[in-house]
Amino acid sequence: MGRSGVAPTFPGRTRGLLLALGGSVVLSFDALLVRLADTGSYEVIFWRGWLIFVSLTLVVRLLHRRWPWDCAREDGTSAWVIAVGMGLSSILFVQAVLHTTIANVLVLLSLAPVFAVLFSGVLMREWITGPAWVVVLLCMLGTWIMIIGSHGQGHVSGDLMALGAAVVVGINLSMLRRSRSVRHLPVIALSGAVAGLIVIPFASPLAVSPTGFAVLLLMGCIQMPLALLLLTRSLYYLPSAETATFLVIEAVFGSLWAFLILSEAPTTATFLGGTLILMTLLVHILRSLFQRSRC
Repeated sequence: MGRSGVAPTFPGRTRGLLLALGGSVVLSFDALLVRLADTGSYEVIFWRGWLIFVSLTLVVRLLHRRWPWDCAREDGTSAWVIAVGMGLSSILFVQAVLHTTIANVLVLLSLAPVFAVLFSGVLMREWITGPAWVVVLLCMLGTWIMIIGSHGQGHVSGDLMALGAAVVVGINLSMLRRSRSVRHLPVIALSGAVAGLIVIPFASPLAVSPTGFAVLLLMGCIQMPLALLLLTRSLYYLPSAETATFLVIEAVFGSLWAFLILSEAPTTATFLGGTLILMTLLVHILRSLFQRSRC
């Protein structure tokens, strides 16, 4: 639905689909670039956070004629809480990418909408029904398969950090749904500053190699801002559930880049558990969209 509550026209919906697809494909390079930076986790978090903050601050200034902190002040306390949550999820994401396989991280992160549904019950009293519980239980089974499979490879800590990131993202999504007036790009910009501030005591920013810094510049100034801008703009033309479909696709693309460029093939447990999670989410999202189209 558009902002007016009227279903978007076909050209508008097509534009939304293209924006969501483009944003998901661009976003799928994130984990790969974290690895290619070939530096410590705190250094990646520091530069990734501050570069995203600077680049998105410029975008927010152009789009809203406001600074991100001014937007957050106008949008209320929820904007600041969400910015802190996004900063924490960014830290967990980078740590997870450096401690387990990229496929595991992206598949586990795709569980964020499931956690959002659960937390919406707490925050908004939107308790889930029988079919949604089936989705939750199947995703839990897929998660259990993946984590058990990682136990013998020393990847459990990374999987748990990815799962933690999905939980935090789920909380943020439910808070965004509760606080619809909060503008997305300003809080994402502020979340970069939050992540950068948190790791200052642990980071050695000048220890990054020239090649590593070039990768971080690409990530923080082009790849992430472009992906986030495309995805947030797609929400003007598509329901959030339809945009979520492309986040499942992002997990597939991201795993593909890791395999082609880093020769990082998913384990059997990742393939089985990940397939169960992604197919469950995809079927659930498509079922929801089909039911909405009949209303």
